[in-house]
Amino acid sequence: IQSYNRSILNAFSSIAEKENWDLTVLVLNDTSDQHFIERTSHQPRIAYHAFSGSKAKFSRAALKYGYNANLIYFGHVHFASLALLIKLLNASAELMLAVYGIDVWRRLPLPQRLAVKQMSRILAISEYTKRRMMRENALRADLFAILPCTLQPEFTRVVRHTRRELALPEGKMILSVSRLDEMERYKGIDKVIC
Repeated sequence: IQSYNRSILNAFSSIAEKENWDLTVLVLNDTSDQHFIERTSHQPRIAYHAFSGSKAKFSRAALKYGYNANLIYFGHVHFASLALLIKLLNASAELMLAVYGIDVWRRLPLPQRLAVKQMSRILAISEYTKRRMMRENALRADLFAILPCTLQPEFTRVVRHTRRELALPEGKMILSVSRLDEMERYKGIDKVIC
């Protein structure tokens, strides 16, 4: 999720630079903005605010900056409830939400359901997540766009090695990139390994 949102932020910052837009980034759990500022110091129109986990400060800032924003991107469904309040303050703002998987594969709590219906666009990482969220929350298909997970620009460098150099066996192989965690057994990765 962090990597996905970082990719989205990179795209927004490129657009903001080309279009002369101001970009304000609010991050709930970051404790320091130093790393981000170093990577984007050539873009003076980006204001980055880290809230060290303070939900109250984060929410106040979201309402403050949302009041005048044209486009507001919510990087997780847990922040979607803020959209209800922002829409009251700024009815013309376009709202965009990113959704990833299990968090939206169920009927959302009422405040989140109401907020999700306010979105101009929902970016789902897969067709499966889109269909599950639509079915569980009675949402229209035209709200969704599929935007799969991406790699950061530093991964575009191609390194070629032979199977022999990498000590890989001959024949067909399955590459599965995943976290092996007890809480994520629903992904079935353990069944692929067996």
